[in-house]
Amino acid sequence: MPFAYIGGVRPIPLTRASVRDLPACCTACVFWQTLRGGSDESERDRWAQRTERAFGPWGRMLSDGDAVIGVLQYGPSSAFPRAQVLPAGPPGRDSALITCAYVQGSDPGGSIERLVLEALAD
Repeated sequence: MPFAYIGGVRPIPLTRASVRDLPACCTACVFWQTLRGGSDESERDRWAQRTERAFGPWGRMLSDGDAVIGVLQYGPSSAFPRAQVLPAGPPGRDSALITCAYVQGSDPGGSIERLVLEALAD
């Protein structure tokens, strides 16, 4: 169940439709989505399409009016190839991962807390 809106801040599912509203540094980033990393908007779109079909939204962003004040990317470990090769070892097959967080604004701690609570609710 989504949490109540606080002030004008509202959570938005992270999908192919909402990705255009992400901060510029996030729109084409494929660090977690590929083994080679970098920025590739078409690769990001293909990954998002596969992930949405299999899992649904792959994160949340917080919007305060027209401004995005936070983004949290997460999903099943199988959706993030980079996680399979990191030194900490591959995550469990049935685990969910938080792979990326971005916050800005006057209350970054509150924003990340809200995003993590949204992820837990999912």
